[in-house]
Amino acid sequence: MPIRVAIILLNYKDYAARFLSDCIESIRRLEFPSGSFKVYIVDNESTPMTEAYISRIAPEADIIINKDNCGFAEGNNTGVEAAMRDGCDFVYFLNMDTVADPHCLEKVWQTYKTDEKNGTVQSRLMLHQEPEKINSLGNLLHFLGFGYCDHYKERLTGAEIDHEITYSSGAALFMSVDDFMTLGGFNPEFFMYHDDVDLGLKVRLRGLKNMLSVDSVVYHKYEFSRSISKFYWMERNRLITWLVTFKIKTLVLIAPAAVIMELGLMVYALSGHWMNEKIKAYAWFASISNWKKIMVWRRESQQLRRVSDRKLLSGFVGRVMYQEELKQPVAQMIGNLFFSAYWFLARKIIFW
Repeated sequence: MPIRVAIILLNYKDYAARFLSDCIESIRRLEFPSGSFKVYIVDNESTPMTEAYISRIAPEADIIINKDNCGFAEGNNTGVEAAMRDGCDFVYFLNMDTVADPHCLEKVWQTYKTDEKNGTVQSRLMLHQEPEKINSLGNLLHFLGFGYCDHYKERLTGAEIDHEITYSSGAALFMSVDDFMTLGGFNPEFFMYHDDVDLGLKVRLRGLKNMLSVDSVVYHKYEFSRSISKFYWMERNRLITWLVTFKIKTLVLIAPAAVIMELGLMVYALSGHWMNEKIKAYAWFASISNWKKIMVWRRESQQLRRVSDRKLLSGFVGRVMYQEELKQPVAQMIGNLFFSAYWFLARKIIFW
């Protein structure tokens, strides 16, 4: 029986006007059996104008209308729900600011089916504006929750192969609908940022793997967001992920490093003029109702657990690289030395 893949794109305001034409044209060129994939476009905070534009540019797509802006996480969840109703077996989340190579879906599917333990597969992301340079060969994760692209802005060596990664970028992520639903999908509370981190960690908790498909190529019109508001979502969601994923003993072990990191971030937030966002992120944790949410999410995550923290944390790093918002290279270098040493010792202790 042939598989059926849902390709899910997410629009918000002028995103479609800026990116949809190139993206949908590349999807039309996909070398994949006819009728084996269907495009779903989720229109967040939809207006008659955006709906009409999407219908004109991508008449083959099913449009899911969200009157409110429910963010990346819930927006993609509604896309999966529509795909399930249509009997799709797999989902391929693509950012709308991407251009897909004609063989990307075929290659990501080939990688996925090599091992029944493959949970997610990320396509190789290249920079659209500099196509010879890498956007992401999978994502790395700092033990305190910071995620970043592996080999960002480097060039391919020719020796790259499919391999397990810490987590897959939501910009080009393939997985089964069954696994997505078993893992609880994207956490709607995250709204944006760290939703793919949370999903990738749940994949690992389940004893499954996040993989990179080297031959599945997607070109990303990557633009680093300098919006101050992003720091609220990044910081709040990073701390939530940290609290709901690891065993209590692990949290206690890395707590001293976390305190030092938070002090450093406060200084950085002050100098970077986003202290209000940092305080706002902390304030979210001052609510008893939000701690009740954390306990529910933690219970759900731990129910997925099939591996030890030692196994879960394999591949985590103690350094942060490629952060375009960091303007203090000396502080970054000192911090990386300290946290790398801390993580090296902590990894020796974690046997649970």
